Amino acid sequence: MNGAWSNQLEDVLYFSLIKQFIDSELEQYAHNLLDRIGDLMLTIALPLLSLWIMWRGWEIVSARQREPMMAQVVDLLRVSVVVMLASTAALNHDSLYRVLTDGISNATVSLVSGKPAGALLNDIDRGFAVMDLAYSRLQQIDTGDDIQASNQRDKSSELASLGAASPAVVGSAMMVLNRFMLAILLGLGPFFVLCLVFKQGEGLFRGWLSALVACQVSLAVLSVAISLAMDLVVAMGATLWLSDTLLADGLGVDAGGIYNMARLQAATGLILSTLILGAPPAAAGLFRSAVANFNPYSPFNKGSEMAPANRGKAS
Repeated sequence: MNGAWSNQLEDVLYFSLIKQFIDSELEQYAHNLLDRIGDLMLTIALPLLSLWIMWRGWEIVSARQREPMMAQVVDLLRVSVVVMLASTAALNHDSLYRVLTDGISNATVSLVSGKPAGALLNDIDRGFAVMDLAYSRLQQIDTGDDIQASNQRDKSSELASLGAASPAVVGSAMMVLNRFMLAILLGLGPFFVLCLVFKQGEGLFRGWLSALVACQVSLAVLSVAISLAMDLVVAMGATLWLSDTLLADGLGVDAGGIYNMARLQAATGLILSTLILGAPPAAAGLFRSAVANFNPYSPFNKGSEMAPANRGKAS
């Protein structure tokens, strides 16, 4: 019986199918969003860029610009490169979503745990298989006509199922949420790249870039947290519910051993769910705060920076 249950842990496909469907929908959504933004740029941004270049050229010819000629040429080149990058990002987007989602997750899990690509989805599916295993094994306990024992068995089944499934459910939801945010950020990418044309829009681009990298950091930490949680859930589920002594005499519902095992599974599941929920936002917030508080000027150089100014005033 244990061998049959062990094979079932490996053969369950639940979240993999859901993930494939959601990934295809999100990838298509990002594709359509980038297409619409690309069409908007072709119809609005490029004509406006042409008019702006003509206007700057007329100002140069009519000697209305007091800036050096080289500075104006560099400014024109900068704007042209920004528009070209935004247009390229809007047109070449086929594999970008896959690289930033599955590529980051597989690389992080492989680096930390040495597991092959796709192992994270298999771990989540095995977590759902442990839920089914715990419920099925507990329902095999024969309580006879004892209503109180039957209620205790059902309560134990619910607790064990909750503890085994909660990390898998929370991890699945967090993965879908991160992929949805990545799809939105990638879809709006050309617009924020285009904000570099103006000095006032550089803050918007920095905010978008910080959010994109923070989302990547969150996805990487989430992959590690899910991998660790699923390993513990599967190991604990196999130890508790695949044991031959589970249905033995003396460990029945009346003895309280089954209920204590179910409570242990539920408590472990809640702890791991909290880890999955809390670790990715904490890592992303730490990264974003470090980027937001970055200052290229050292406070130890204030005296040396003020000294030349004071010498200039004195002279």
